[in-house]
Amino acid sequence: TDYTSVTPGAELYGYMPSYLCTDTDNYVKVEVTNTSDFTWRYRGENRVRLGYHYYGQDVDFVEYDKTTRTPLTESLEPGESAVVEVLIDDIVNPGTYVVQIDLVLEGHWWFSSKDIPMIEGRVYFNSCLDDRDFLDD
Repeated sequence: TDYTSVTPGAELYGYMPSYLCTDTDNYVKVEVTNTSDFTWRYRGENRVRLGYHYYGQDVDFVEYDKTTRTPLTESLEPGESAVVEVLIDDIVNPGTYVVQIDLVLEGHWWFSSKDIPMIEGRVYFNSCLDDRDFLDD
């Protein structure tokens, strides 16, 4: 497949929780639909995975490209959909962030760079272990 001449497309459904943890794995359920003109491979070279970008709002932490990537559960032909639990585990500093869930064609481009909308939301991150200690008192 010549990925310089394909027509990328995707629909992402889901929502970003308002509170996530800095000290445990977070999973955000997303339904993705392949509206591209090519098959999204879930393994091997040129696979499509879900990742995310984050931008601190009241803290100075940002990461666009080097976050955890979550694989699809199977290859998706054009028109097919899947539900994926996207792992968010790279934000370890408390604070408020804008988090954007995005698809990536590994080795080529993020889908958002092709004007495909992301799932985006403001999220407050803090320790969930501290909350459990408080609840135990």
